[in-house]
Amino acid sequence: MGISDQLDTLVQLNTHEGLVGFDEYMQIQPRIAKSWGSLDDTTWQFILRPGVLFHDGSLLTMQDVVLSIQASTLAQDLILTQKNETHLQIQTQTPDNLLLFKLTSIPISQRITGVGTGPFYQNTSDQQVVLSRFDQYWGDAGVFARVVLHQIEDKFERTQQFLDGDLDVLIGIPPEILGLPDNLKTDFQLIAKG
Repeated sequence: MGISDQLDTLVQLNTHEGLVGFDEYMQIQPRIAKSWGSLDDTTWQFILRPGVLFHDGSLLTMQDVVLSIQASTLAQDLILTQKNETHLQIQTQTPDNLLLFKLTSIPISQRITGVGTGPFYQNTSDQQVVLSRFDQYWGDAGVFARVVLHQIEDKFERTQQFLDGDLDVLIGIPPEILGLPDNLKTDFQLIAKG
């Protein structure tokens, strides 16, 4: 994944939300859906959080949720049934224990403008993306009022700007800068101590 892809992912995670999402411990938590439950082996019911606003000030509707899910690659395996303006049933073809996990990757967007409901909204210019705190966010306010993300493709220039104090956070650190071998095995498993 290149620096541009990493930046796009970071922006989406802060500007859009799914029905559910992960917390810092990778546990599924409510987002746009305030609650959910399984009705049987293949049917789940989600209850939408009331009063959720998009960044353009429009109110989230069930139609936005349904259209966002239908636009995803997951849609071909799902049957969506809108029971009313707050209750959505999702049926899978076979029992799917990973459905909640899969739903974390489907961002809900406003059907016309494409904006999200996340804690930050996006402003973009040439080489940087500015995320500004969305004060009408339904949940806890973003920690920072404004975050500036710079897209610096050259890994050495990016690292030097960080070392010079021009950047506060660095992603995409090349292994050779850290003195690590290129073939360093980076897959690891975090085991919680009980």
